[in-house]
Amino acid sequence: MGRWIITAIAAFAIAFCGGFAWFVAKLPESGAPTPDLSEIDGVAVLTGGGGARIKRAMSLFADGAGERLLISGVHPATPLDDLKTLWPGAEARFACCVDRGDQARTTRGNASEIAAWAQEHGFTRVVIVTSDYHLPRSVLELRETAPDLEIIAVAAPSQATAGHRTMTGWRLLASEYVKLQIRRADLVLTG
Repeated sequence: MGRWIITAIAAFAIAFCGGFAWFVAKLPESGAPTPDLSEIDGVAVLTGGGGARIKRAMSLFADGAGERLLISGVHPATPLDDLKTLWPGAEARFACCVDRGDQARTTRGNASEIAAWAQEHGFTRVVIVTSDYHLPRSVLELRETAPDLEIIAVAAPSQATAGHRTMTGWRLLASEYVKLQIRRADLVLTG
């Protein structure tokens, strides 16, 4: 019986480590060329990442990607004017077409907020921007919430994947990998 438990633990550890290595190797590169965004309807960004996510999304939108920009998961006490300090484009485009979503508190909540926003505006093709390590779970959640929505994922740089990784970065990557696997298992069990 003891040998069976040790074998099971070893098999789990090997599978976990192998899956984690695959997860890290397949993360999108934040410095990769931006895909063609000429025919997308909107840009949505999931807040967090110390502002890098919002800056990346605003840059894409200021350069003409999409008709509207949604900043999803904004703290309710944060006014839109505070976000304007990150805006690199023309004032008129920000004033008319930047939406502030303040209902989401989780990645699943972001997916719901983005799906509702896309439906409200009749969008079928949306760019989502989040940290490179966060993209796999974000895409999974949005595909589950809005299966008919075409999603183009764009990575924002993060401390977790930038150059020399620190222990904090490795912990963040491991935490995100575990969250992704738990969500995948949840979808299999409830799906």
